[in-house]
Amino acid sequence: MKLNDLPYLKSILRLGIMSLFFFYSCNQQDEGFPITNNLRVLQVNINGSTEQSGLTDQSIISELELVFSHKLNVSAFEGALTISPTAQVTMTYDSSESVVTIKPVTKFDYETDYVVGLPAGTYGNGGEKLIEDYSFSFSTSTFIAPKIALVPESLSVFEGETLNVVANIDNVIFNDVTFDLVFGGTAGDGVDYTSSVNSLVIPAGQTSASFEIEALADEDSEGKETIIISLDNVVNAVNDPPLQLVIDLGDSAPALILQGVMELDDFDLSGGQIRAVHLSVLQDIEDLSVYHIQVASNGAAADPTDIDFVFPNVAASTGDNLFVVRDADAALAATFFGSCYSSFTEFQTGGMTQNGDDAILLYKDGVAVDLYGEVGVDGTDQEWEYTNSWGYKFDEKWVYAGVGCVESSVGDAVNVTSSCSYPFCSSGLELKGIMDLNHSGNNLRAYHLFALQDIPDLSIFGAGIASNGQATSDGVEIPFPTLEVAAGENILVIRDLDVANAEAYFGSCYGKFDHVIPDAGVTSNGDDTIELFKDNNLIETYGELGVDGTGAAWEYDNSWSYKVSGKWTYGGVGCSTDATNNASSPCPYSFCD
Repeated sequence: MKLNDLPYLKSILRLGIMSLFFFYSCNQQDEGFPITNNLRVLQVNINGSTEQSGLTDQSIISELELVFSHKLNVSAFEGALTISPTAQVTMTYDSSESVVTIKPVTKFDYETDYVVGLPAGTYGNGGEKLIEDYSFSFSTSTFIAPKIALVPESLSVFEGETLNVVANIDNVIFNDVTFDLVFGGTAGDGVDYTSSVNSLVIPAGQTSASFEIEALADEDSEGKETIIISLDNVVNAVNDPPLQLVIDLGDSAPALILQGVMELDDFDLSGGQIRAVHLSVLQDIEDLSVYHIQVASNGAAADPTDIDFVFPNVAASTGDNLFVVRDADAALAATFFGSCYSSFTEFQTGGMTQNGDDAILLYKDGVAVDLYGEVGVDGTDQEWEYTNSWGYKFDEKWVYAGVGCVESSVGDAVNVTSSCSYPFCSSGLELKGIMDLNHSGNNLRAYHLFALQDIPDLSIFGAGIASNGQATSDGVEIPFPTLEVAAGENILVIRDLDVANAEAYFGSCYGKFDHVIPDAGVTSNGDDTIELFKDNNLIETYGELGVDGTGAAWEYDNSWSYKVSGKWTYGGVGCSTDATNNASSPCPYSFCD
């Protein structure tokens, strides 16, 4: 060999080494699937995820996708495929006919071990063979019975009206939910009302069914009666604690209702009191004297002859607000409510002697038509006790501020600066909760607001963030949208990126928020102060302006704060860290109780 041939030999050697390298590399890469013309299952996807045989706790409506190495002979394949235990399924194919999707016609059974099998045989469209028996196993999830609830369109119905009631379950199942309706209360079934059904079925795969109650008209003046609905023979759902729905049945739609009750003691440190009842006029009333009020003191029974105040013979118009106040307290009431007091039509009487544990009844022509508290019960330590506080009705539902809500402090000397402002005379909107939660490693930043009055246009309000000890925010940094909000509704203003997290975290409680407002501006950390504005004027502050909240009592990092009886309560810093949902969190958000 000549020396000038050496470059040629070197080139040949390089090519040989490279060929060996590529051959070895290809073998290494294809170890799992060696080169062959045999039919093989390359992978199995369940509900979109690639899985291995032996998978557990799968949905009963799971879809299995088998990916084959070759186009299938569909007839031969379907003739040989088995599912054990037997299940009715459908099979569909992609355009290449090498990917088959298997799904149940309705559902697989709960708590069942399934095996999909294909014996060795020829199933490829070109004669390709499966040389070994193939099987894939999975098991379905345990049946968890959903919780059932009854949701009426209203908590009251009047003679001649029809009321719709919806039965809901809190998650989809694929069994029928059945139950019987049991009717009780002071109203007579078949006499005062009728129901469209006595039993109900929520069909498999659905979450609700409904029935109607028709209130029957008669000439008798019976006053308020009750329809109490409970459930019996519940199948495939949970009724624990036993459900009991109470619906008020009245003779006719009311013209006058109790709107608020109060007993504010020593609110200005002077020993003064305000004992009063607030009523709303829903229809024009020609003569108010057909109405009177009873203070049922110390657990007294209802007694139409026990009259503490009778309205004079004067007219009232729809939308009027009547304020029946103890005569000795009228001047203090005017001072406390300030400019709002002119919104009331005042009636002074010596009869408003209630303590915060006394029920209040409203009568029309000697028949009780409305009630605050519980007749025959001393209200001490009851939910509705209003000592140094108030109760207020939002859309037929009483909300209780809590005992001592209006404290003996300079800040509570007038309603407008009180930490527990009476809703009718408030700014209309309040901060109810502040949160910077951690949901499975993801942030959830939001503000919970509560409407104290009907708000025709929410856009007059907005929020600001005073970050890291700022002396103030930059004003309205989070403008609220044009939105009509009703008194008593709950609003969640949430960082737009966190909406999905909030739905997952709060579960069924998420539906308790009447309005959800996403906004990219909700960037507060757990040490930032939050400001609420109305018409660009500051009306409420959470935290301390000019103070970094780190280490402060009000810090809410990976946690929340919630207002109860005008005072803030705290979940505790870090309490939601890595929580998967609110229900199982060490510190569930109080609103969801």
